Amino acid sequence: TGGTIGGVARYLKQNKPSTKVYLLDCHGSALHSWASTGDKGTEKVLAGERWCNKPKMSAGSSPATEGIGNSIVTANMEGLLDYIDGSMQVKDGDVVRMVFKLLHEEGIFVGGSAGLNVCGAVELAKKLGPGHTIVTVLCDSGFKYGSKFFSKQWMEEKGLLKELPPQHQVGIE
Repeated sequence: TGGTIGGVARYLKQNKPSTKVYLLDCHGSALHSWASTGDKGTEKVLAGERWCNKPKMSAGSSPATEGIGNSIVTANMEGLLDYIDGSMQVKDGDVVRMVFKLLHEEGIFVGGSAGLNVCGAVELAKKLGPGHTIVTVLCDSGFKYGSKFFSKQWMEEKGLLKELPPQHQVGIE
């Protein structure tokens, strides 16, 4: 995810500087904290063969959105703050509702990261108002969430099943 926003943000800003780019992340993310404060933190963590900064985590936690909410600033995100215009957090309940809304109303089978991105795009559209073009990336499918979003037991354990309207709970086993 860091590589996607890092590369896309650089490309867009270099080719059309007026483009606005926002980092979207879940509650409990260090990346949101870093993007909103600029503070990488002083703690270092070994990631592969490289030592990476570990910013302070933002408030809250996210059991649902796997693969995002990084706790370190990886090499592909170095310099990113020069290319983004802000950072937004999305709640797990909103992500889950969006994943199932896209599935049931649009026929698009996405996972939590893509659901989070669509939530952010919708929120940004509301914030900016009419007359703007908003683009996001549907970066994962729902297949890897079979034991999570599509598991009644997991959804109940995380308190997320109640976030869905009854018609979207059909087929969750």
